[in-house]
Amino acid sequence: MIITENAYRESKKMIASWEEGIRKLQDRWRREGLTQEEIDSLTLAHSHLTMKIQAEIQEYEAIKRGEFDMTCNFENIGQQLVRFRIWKGLSQSELAERLGVTPQQVSKDERNGYARASSEKIRQVLEALGIEVTIQPAWQTASGEK
Repeated sequence: MIITENAYRESKKMIASWEEGIRKLQDRWRREGLTQEEIDSLTLAHSHLTMKIQAEIQEYEAIKRGEFDMTCNFENIGQQLVRFRIWKGLSQSELAERLGVTPQQVSKDERNGYARASSEKIRQVLEALGIEVTIQPAWQTASGEK
């Protein structure tokens, strides 16, 4: 998952560069007499990697627009904190400033998915992001029915 604006920009540049390079190779291979099937075979791994990175770019763009499931649970809270930060338009440095920690600490926490974060730390991050989370049993509907 792309978690910083810089990584997003670099991923977009990388894809554009790769696509240009692969087009040049394909043209050369055609001139050398390779069949389309042979060219496709040679570029298969590149195509899969490109699709993976493009999917990550699309996911990052969707998160920035707030187009993601905002439901939190104990298994996904770390990833959701990262998504909430991206959605709110904050950099890791800006979040660090709000929390009174270093940007390196926020980067480490996000890379680790807040795996060892206490409930207090999670609360502080949510507060710094201006997000309020309600805890309710999974079996309970929004109307309070069982």
